[in-house]
Amino acid sequence: MTGPAATSARKPPAPAKPGSPQRPPAQLGSLRKRAPQTTVSLFQSLVLRSMVSICLLVALIGAIFIHLRQEEIRKDSMRELQESSAYLTQNLAQAFVLPGLEGDKETIRLQLQALHAPSNRNFCGAKVMDAAGNVIFNEGYPDTLSANQIAQDQFIVDMRLPKKERHALGRFWLCTSTDAVQKKIKTEVLHELKRFAVVMLAVLVAVYTSLLFLIRPLSTVRQAMSRVAQTMKPIEDPALLRSNEVGVLSHGFNSMVEDLSETYHALEIAREQAIKSETAKSEFLANMSHELRTPLNNIIGTVQLLHDRPLEAPDRELFTIVEKGSRSLLAIVNDILDLSKIEAGEVKLERIPFDAYEKLRDVTRMFHSQAQKKSIAISCETDLQNLYILGDPLRLERIVTNLVGNALRYTEKGSIKIVASISGGTPGAAVMRCEVRDTGIGIPKDRQQKIFERFTQADNSTSRRFGGTGLGLTITREIVMLMKGRIGVESAEGKGSTFWFEMPIEASTATEVAAGVADAQTEALSGEHAKAAQDVKVLIAEDHELNRAFMRRLFEKLGISHYAFAENGRIAVEQVQTGRYDLVLMDCQMPELDGYEATAVIRGLPQKERSGIPIVAMTANAMSSDEQRCLAAGMNAYISKPFEIGAFKRTLSPWINFEAATPAATATGSPARDAGSPANMDILLSAAAGDDAYVKEMAALFADTAEQLLKEMRTTLDGNGGAWKNAAHGLKGAAGIVGAENLHRLSTQAQDMDESAAGRQDMLAALEREYRQVREFFVMKKLLP
Repeated sequence: MTGPAATSARKPPAPAKPGSPQRPPAQLGSLRKRAPQTTVSLFQSLVLRSMVSICLLVALIGAIFIHLRQEEIRKDSMRELQESSAYLTQNLAQAFVLPGLEGDKETIRLQLQALHAPSNRNFCGAKVMDAAGNVIFNEGYPDTLSANQIAQDQFIVDMRLPKKERHALGRFWLCTSTDAVQKKIKTEVLHELKRFAVVMLAVLVAVYTSLLFLIRPLSTVRQAMSRVAQTMKPIEDPALLRSNEVGVLSHGFNSMVEDLSETYHALEIAREQAIKSETAKSEFLANMSHELRTPLNNIIGTVQLLHDRPLEAPDRELFTIVEKGSRSLLAIVNDILDLSKIEAGEVKLERIPFDAYEKLRDVTRMFHSQAQKKSIAISCETDLQNLYILGDPLRLERIVTNLVGNALRYTEKGSIKIVASISGGTPGAAVMRCEVRDTGIGIPKDRQQKIFERFTQADNSTSRRFGGTGLGLTITREIVMLMKGRIGVESAEGKGSTFWFEMPIEASTATEVAAGVADAQTEALSGEHAKAAQDVKVLIAEDHELNRAFMRRLFEKLGISHYAFAENGRIAVEQVQTGRYDLVLMDCQMPELDGYEATAVIRGLPQKERSGIPIVAMTANAMSSDEQRCLAAGMNAYISKPFEIGAFKRTLSPWINFEAATPAATATGSPARDAGSPANMDILLSAAAGDDAYVKEMAALFADTAEQLLKEMRTTLDGNGGAWKNAAHGLKGAAGIVGAENLHRLSTQAQDMDESAAGRQDMLAALEREYRQVREFFVMKKLLP
């Protein structure tokens, strides 16, 4: 089957969903933008070319025809003129015979003058000569004939005499003008031109009409195509779908539209899936940040608390192993989160003056003890002394730290050297090159570029032997590129490696350096005027009872005895209005009024001493966008979970002086962990810092909280979706504190359910079953009655 009928059997494009207008593919839009904007249409172009061609053809034919016609008229007219002139000359010559014989010259003169009559328009002169050649009469005969004059002559002979006696009595010359002939030619040419103009006009009209008849369907098709580009609907005009060439074109275009529509819908589905995948990735990273960093915070914090307790050597060694493992896991989590933040474009570079030399020396001192343990010499050679540059000191330190740490991991003997120098440009805008040279195992040439890719190391044996995730160099490369620099490696297997990076730098001015020093002094002074830990009064806005229990234990460790809790943002605002606090620790996600809204209300209070109270955000969200949101809401500082006690103290140091704090004593002992149990006792024990009584208290709090939340969820089975989500969120937090991992997972799924009531009954049944298993486990462990 061929022709239009062949294409009509194709399936129509998939219809759009009701209420959603069809949109053309982005590719069509981009093509439409790139399409040349012509000022001459196809019809105009064809008409113009046809008209020019026809005019040239008619003009050529007309020129040839007129030329031939002109020659024909000239020949005929000249022949007639010559014949009439010869006839007149012959007659006049005979007429001059008798007067010439009789000597009547007056008669000859009168006859010559008669040639000037208006009817004789061709006469231009005449003369009569005697037999001796003397001119007897001359009536305007020119001495020299011009181009438009011809001459006729005739001997004057008496024809009455016998032929043998005849002799020339004289000679008669007649001049005739060809002006009349030329005028006639011009007149005829003008008439021919008019006729050809009429013919040309008629031909042009006929051609224009024919082209209009042929092009109009194409113009209609073009307009239909323009509409298709906007609506993605095929051509449906019956006049354009006939069994002719235009119909074939329309059917072919419809086939293309169907293919594009199918491709577009496939691309839309793929695009939506990609967006969902990216969203899922971001949500996963955020959840991972929360779910991993929170228990890590409890583990690291508990280990730090236990360091101050008297422990036997084997126990202290075990706790040291736990601390190292926790810190290693936290480093891996931080690497993954750092990479995700860089990819999401959430890393903002600072631009402050700092001493580049001191930063490099700090890195050297940081790794000195580790290098000494491996008998490796570490040194720093640089000519950056007394050079202050504008940039991000933390990012620069992170780059050098990653490279030195990487070198230390893969170097078993020899040395590590940091070499930095300035080259090119001017002191205000130059390039800094920093190299980290080691005498380690080296890198094969074919792997030197791949090691900057994520999760990549030299080979599998390297990972097994030296460890590492393969993210450090990837993060380093991304940071260097973010700072508009470049990074590379030069290495030989078995002979060591040299990792280098170059980046543009700008030397800071004296004013900027002074400002940086002033800021540092101000920060130092703020810590000097901070209240002692035992005197400070802190308000903790936290809705989770188990988190409040952990904060109680932490404050006992830090020697803070004056503190109060607020279960939500509204209560926190009320307590700030009625009480006197030196500091507020604000959880960001709370019922009734979250931390952001509560901060905004506090900042709007009329009393300056209350509206200006320091507020520190304390949340498990670790993305930089969360920190920026907290600071934008009016909070003074931000600390993400999990946090070390040292980091916690540094964050609060502008307002609390911890040096004079006397930590409270804690109890010892801990139940053992059961592998495969419904609750991970390690997490519960770390939160309780090994205090048996406190473990039982937290288990009881968990049971009361979980039963209350499950009761709330049952009352919202067919009702408010928001109340269901809030209760599920609370149950999720309670399960996470006590290590009920399966219950935590189910609570997360319940929290992520949509607003509809479908599936809530089954989910609630699963939650209740899992809660009963956790409770029975705690009863078995004698943590609950």
